[in-house]
Amino acid sequence: MLGDLFTIQAASATGTSALGGLDATADKIGFVNKNLWVFLAGLSKWLFSFLAIIFLILMILGGLKWMTSQGNDAEVKKAREIITTATIGLVVISAAYAITAFVGDFTLSF
Repeated sequence: MLGDLFTIQAASATGTSALGGLDATADKIGFVNKNLWVFLAGLSKWLFSFLAIIFLILMILGGLKWMTSQGNDAEVKKAREIITTATIGLVVISAAYAITAFVGDFTLSF
């Protein structure tokens, strides 16, 4: 498999044009010619996925802090603040994703 990646093949002068050769090479290595909107949509999906993972981590940390507070009201209050802030962040992220998806679909339809 790696041998195929590093193989150099010579094209005949009458066989294919330089553009056809580049297209064939791009197809072989998996490069797809995408426009800016498709790239930004993929980037936003990765970003929102990363932020969802951060939300999950904050929820787990808030829950652990609450469980280990041993009835200390100050610690319980901090844990509730972490959970509340993480939930508000998730709502904001979800709204941003919905707006991005709507605007992206709207602009791509033109």
